[in-house]
Amino acid sequence: MRDAEASCEHDLDAASVAWKPAAREGHIADAVTIEDATLGGISYVPVYGKGPYKLDCQLALALHTIGPELYAAGVREVRFGSIYRWSNVRVGGKTKNVLSRHALGLAMDVVSFVDGTGREANVAKDYRHDDALLLDVERAINASSSFRLVLTPRNDPISHKDHFHIEANPSYATAVR
Repeated sequence: MRDAEASCEHDLDAASVAWKPAAREGHIADAVTIEDATLGGISYVPVYGKGPYKLDCQLALALHTIGPELYAAGVREVRFGSIYRWSNVRVGGKTKNVLSRHALGLAMDVVSFVDGTGREANVAKDYRHDDALLLDVERAINASSSFRLVLTPRNDPISHKDHFHIEANPSYATAVR
């Protein structure tokens, strides 16, 4: 485990990501904060409160890795509702007796994406209208081996009708080292 942590942190350093170690909380294996809230050329802005927010190094690395693809799709800013929180999995309107990836610091709930013109594509309002930016983001995340899962209004219209739930794939990050 310590080797995986050191390797992930090394990869963040090699990518020139401004990060700091954070106190462990919940079941986060390698807690970090991102100092300038930028990963892979994309700004991450909280909808509630202010950062820096705690996340697992593997999620930070996955967000950094997909950043250029999001940028190419037009994304300049991601507005998120939560990252780490102690919660169980909720899907299809039902809560399961299994810890969510949020409790591991490996998941982020995204409420909107802002493009280069400043237009905000809001998941709750624009996804049902097949907003091109939202669909491009969904495709990019689904195609990326850096992510294990993306839940959207399309594949979980009850529990994820107003946000994208994205989960890092820590086995991918470990495999590429």
